[in-house]
Amino acid sequence: MITKQGYVFIAEMENFKPLFGEPKYVSASYENIESNDFSFFQEKNKLKRAITEFKKINHSKITQAELEMKIAESQQEADQFTNNNLIIIYDMSDRSADKIVYLQKRLYGPVIQDSSAEFNGICSRLVHNNFRTFNELGDIFKPGTAKYVAKEAHRQGDNAPVTIAKFKLEFLDKN
Repeated sequence: MITKQGYVFIAEMENFKPLFGEPKYVSASYENIESNDFSFFQEKNKLKRAITEFKKINHSKITQAELEMKIAESQQEADQFTNNNLIIIYDMSDRSADKIVYLQKRLYGPVIQDSSAEFNGICSRLVHNNFRTFNELGDIFKPGTAKYVAKEAHRQGDNAPVTIAKFKLEFLDKN
């Protein structure tokens, strides 16, 4: 089980709310967590500097948050999760000869009203569904559950890696 914990900021843009953490692959002071391998800020002062830099180029409302993710590395680990705060991580990364060419790990939850749906309407990206999570682990035959959506995303996504994770987002304050 991989545990990631720290601070992020959320930019409330039209139709989506990306989460930003500490940069890993870019020279800016922030990077989208879906493309930085879930690297979060560990220090609030770095978070605040990143928000200041972000606001120089984007005037979206910003919310600070604390985020904890527990990412299952096997089906046995996923089976240990309780029925709340569950998400699907769909790995769209392009790896060539043990080198990452492009990193993108998208986070999915259930479809809610007015959120865009993917994988034939069975889930929505967290940045589009206001960070709603699955409430049931379920099984691979029960639509609407985390296991079912993981199985379908894997099948429909050309067998791309998919895993289940716990996602706990606690809002701190708005800027």
